[in-house]
Amino acid sequence: MHTSYLSDAQLATAHLTQTDDIAATVRELVNRIGPGARICVLPEGPLTVPYVAVPAL
Repeated sequence: MHTSYLSDAQLATAHLTQTDDIAATVRELVNRIGPGARICVLPEGPLTVPYVAVPAL
């Protein structure tokens, strides 16, 4: 997470870590996980609500 509003300790309680360079963090994750990595970016943080669409049964 990239934020100036929360401390590292506050982020840790939400299982998040601070990054100063989002592009470098994404590159690091792709290198670690592989080219099939799936990464979610929430540009507006709490204003963005992610969801998974589940097909009707």
